[in-house]
Amino acid sequence: MALLIVVTIIVVFPIPYVAFPNTAQDAINNAELMVTSQSILVPSMKNFQLEQTTVFVTNSSERATLDPWDGSLCLAPDCRTPFVRVRVPGAQAGSGTQIQISNTAEIINVTEFNKYTRMALGRDEYNFYLVGKGMLHKGAWPATTVAYNKKITMRGLQHDVLPNHHSPLGKRHQGKRTISIPNPSVSQFELGDLTMNMSVDGMPVGTASLPNVFIAAGNNSIPMTATTNVMAVAGLVSGPYKSGVLPVDVVVTSVIYDGEHIPWYEQALAALSLRLDLGVIPALQESGLAGIPGLGAAFVWADVT
Repeated sequence: MALLIVVTIIVVFPIPYVAFPNTAQDAINNAELMVTSQSILVPSMKNFQLEQTTVFVTNSSERATLDPWDGSLCLAPDCRTPFVRVRVPGAQAGSGTQIQISNTAEIINVTEFNKYTRMALGRDEYNFYLVGKGMLHKGAWPATTVAYNKKITMRGLQHDVLPNHHSPLGKRHQGKRTISIPNPSVSQFELGDLTMNMSVDGMPVGTASLPNVFIAAGNNSIPMTATTNVMAVAGLVSGPYKSGVLPVDVVVTSVIYDGEHIPWYEQALAALSLRLDLGVIPALQESGLAGIPGLGAAFVWADVT
């Protein structure tokens, strides 16, 4: 009888210890991560400062302690080509727990990070994955290793088309205006100084620059200086665009932060198709071109802001 009791204790007692790691992993698998704010700051060629608030969402009423762990961000769930490595802080995991990330994120695959940046800036919605391993503690149970492979869905800026603006031209073929860039996402982007080429139907019409660009969540008013070939613009208005509103294609050619080119921003922004509907009649009037044949009627119709 005593032997039976000993055997029962030996066989039964380890079962919870064997089951607990599986239970812990199931809890992690069933939880969701919801990013409520994110800022990509101080960009450089190799890294950036990541400020992110993520909410841990689960149906379980149980709470556990998660140790800090090294996470990789990937575009695919198998995470064969991670693009950023980031340190995830420890947290008391329970539904509604906020996880605050504030550290330098290392870019480990520029090609994949370019794809991520392009999605964040150009799409309405995009997905990526947070992958890694860390320790989980709960009460008197032995600590166990859990694997994270969480799909995160976020809203992007969706800036294939810029809002309409009127006449960023002025005297001496150069003018300063303020453009509005809405940001419906929870992400913020510190870009730096942007330089752009402008064209209409493939014809170059000038360049534009935006200094110290920081795109915050919500509406953004950003100063823009445009240097334009006014004669080329006048020819377009006297020809196919008598309304005085030009469909200007904008291509970002340079992004510089703190004196350094940021290639992953440059490539991502250059890949976007940006269109700016530009009202130019008032600027042509300021430039003294009202007397050019074919422009008179256009002034009457288009000088409205």
